[in-house]
Amino acid sequence: MTRSNKGLTVVASGVGLFSLLVSGVLGGISIFVAPVALLVCIVGIGILLSTQSLNSMTVPHLWVLVAVAVAVALHWYIGSQAESAEFSFWFFAWALSPYVMALLLSCFRATRVAAVAGVAAALCVDALTFHSVFIRPTSSTASLALLFAPLWNLLIFVPGATWLAWKLSNRGRAHAP
Repeated sequence: MTRSNKGLTVVASGVGLFSLLVSGVLGGISIFVAPVALLVCIVGIGILLSTQSLNSMTVPHLWVLVAVAVAVALHWYIGSQAESAEFSFWFFAWALSPYVMALLLSCFRATRVAAVAGVAAALCVDALTFHSVFIRPTSSTASLALLFAPLWNLLIFVPGATWLAWKLSNRGRAHAP
């Protein structure tokens, strides 16, 4: 098994474990084991990054930069709409974490174009969340989506859409002579 496959396996294991813990499978102990699952994900990402050479790095794709700028504006607006007078830098950073991931993915030549799909998926989820929280809220707990949307984007939508776009773009190359 190559180092990159090991890294991918570690990341997938961490995401799977974290998903199980969020669903509450382990009951009350889940809250204490969840940081371990996140640490496993971070170690796996570190292993994956260590397999890349500096020659494979490039400038992020223009559309990723545009989408990140739109996301910054959207989350700045959301932060300014808070009931309290204080802007929360940590909430702002949490909301932008999926975009940082997409920006980093766009820095690698192999995933430069595929990262556009990941950032687009995150922006769609955030736009739908904004609509369901601020424009047409259906319940008093609709605002909880603002806390969970970055998690969904970070663990599911950005990596999933990027992987799918990468797989589709490489489909023709695998069968080329």
